[in-house]
Amino acid sequence: MNENKKSILSLDNKSAKKFFLKRVNYFSCSLPPYYNLDYLLNHANKVLKNTRIKEKSQQILVEKDTNNKKKNVDYSTYMNINYTFLKNKTKSSYRPMTLIHPLIYLDLVNLITKEENWEEIVRRFYFFHHMVDGKIVCNSIPFEILNQDSKLEQAINFWNSMEQETIKLSLNYQHLMKVDISNFYGTIYTHSIPWALHGEEEAKQNKKQKNLLGNELDKCFQFMNYGETVSIPQGNAVSDLIAELLLGYIDYLLFNSLKAKGVDDYKILRYRDDYRIFTNSIDDITIIKYELVELLRRHKLSLGESKTELSTDLVEGAVKADKLYWISHNPVIKLGADCIYQQPKKILNYLINRNRKKKKISIEKIIKNRVYTVSLQKHLLSIKLLSSHFPNSGQLVGALNDFEIRFQSQIKRKFIRESIDQMAILAIVMNIIYENPKITDVGIKFVSKILSSYANSESKGFFEILATGDVTKLQNDYEEKLSVINAIHKPIYRNYSNDYLEIWLQRLVVKNLKEKNQFIDEYISNSKNQLVNLTNSIISKNEITPIFNEDWLKEKYRISYDEFISEASIHSLEDIVSDKEISLFPYDNM
Repeated sequence: MNENKKSILSLDNKSAKKFFLKRVNYFSCSLPPYYNLDYLLNHANKVLKNTRIKEKSQQILVEKDTNNKKKNVDYSTYMNINYTFLKNKTKSSYRPMTLIHPLIYLDLVNLITKEENWEEIVRRFYFFHHMVDGKIVCNSIPFEILNQDSKLEQAINFWNSMEQETIKLSLNYQHLMKVDISNFYGTIYTHSIPWALHGEEEAKQNKKQKNLLGNELDKCFQFMNYGETVSIPQGNAVSDLIAELLLGYIDYLLFNSLKAKGVDDYKILRYRDDYRIFTNSIDDITIIKYELVELLRRHKLSLGESKTELSTDLVEGAVKADKLYWISHNPVIKLGADCIYQQPKKILNYLINRNRKKKKISIEKIIKNRVYTVSLQKHLLSIKLLSSHFPNSGQLVGALNDFEIRFQSQIKRKFIRESIDQMAILAIVMNIIYENPKITDVGIKFVSKILSSYANSESKGFFEILATGDVTKLQNDYEEKLSVINAIHKPIYRNYSNDYLEIWLQRLVVKNLKEKNQFIDEYISNSKNQLVNLTNSIISKNEITPIFNEDWLKEKYRISYDEFISEASIHSLEDIVSDKEISLFPYDNM
């Protein structure tokens, strides 16, 4: 058992509330550090504390005249009360990510972490777990991280619970089918939430009972979505938990259905909406898939047929194809810990020589030594080929991180100016980012290092090539940097929308937005994203357009955007994006 993490189901209601009110659980997308999510949560806590919006409606909600009577408004009648942007799944497909208005988010948290409500939710999860009798194993219940970075722990959890477990199950099963639910969060039917919590029959019998927990949850998700009964917001831990509740209910129904049909020789591993189905019979796989499709249809959900995979080689099927490809094509040879035991004399002599020079070195630093089989630019081109074969692959994150380490090493040794032009490096990296939105924040971190390295170079050629008009006459590194950012910004507003990339590109120029020159004017005029435009306005002291519609709230309870966007944080930013800003984790450990 991993002592570094605790399932959220093992927490009491007060600890669960603290978990949900962590900024990373409020909004899971990495945002530049000047967006103060803690302020939003603190603001909500000052207004609501442990109460619900409906309990404070007379105090905080605006009033309107209805039949000559004053009545507090219903916020479900207002559009855009949350901020949603489209995060690219691929270059041409999108996933809506929602930053819920903090008062509405805390209202939802207070509902589910009320002591009796939390106990009811936890009991329901344990009921599902007990009833499926180990035949269907869920590995994606949210958990509390005690020490390490949560994204690293989540990635390792996936590796151990799905890929490693799949390899072990190859000893017992001959067939593996991988399926997933299409557009899961976007198609969740909110009326199915009370079905999951209470059972469909009981929920329908009590659908008018306002105080039934399932009905209250149903209402909460409808109200934050302009009264719609389809979809729940993606990007927060509460939605993740409710999604798991619904999927746990479907697991329970699937188990009962298969038991009734006499199908018993199977195992299913589920990580949220991804299923791995193991059997010793193709007929059993066919039955299981059919029953799952029927149950999903009943709950307004469907499988993504394009991603369905059937395999008889469970070991190879356990590992994603992009990972297998990169194992054989990665140009980086890493000296792992086993090298210490294979070549103990060499390592020992290395340590002795370092100590003689009074330079301490750790074993960790030694085992991170790398050998490269290709030149710097060919290394990057091999990553480009990986991205072409497997668009938006998770392996790209680790691959680009390895390349960044190499690039940084050459900068320190002053090899970069002799071996390759940063122009080529930046052009290839930006192409990879444009085509593979999954690496947006990681890619921009590397771009910040490229720009920083080039600003120290005596050569002006790269910037002169990219620049137009009188830009070629500029001698200031800051202005050159802006001209490059404008150049790499153009594909966003010319060709397609990539909100997340636009947010992170602003991170590169945000310290300079107070300046008045043609570069800033061009950048601001070309900005499209709502959050980016809000930031532009805050810094330049222009009239702002809020990201949350707060017409339903009295003025004194509305958000102060000057506190949400921290100018002090902007002023203290380093030019180079740090690892902490994007919570980078080592994919190569898995």
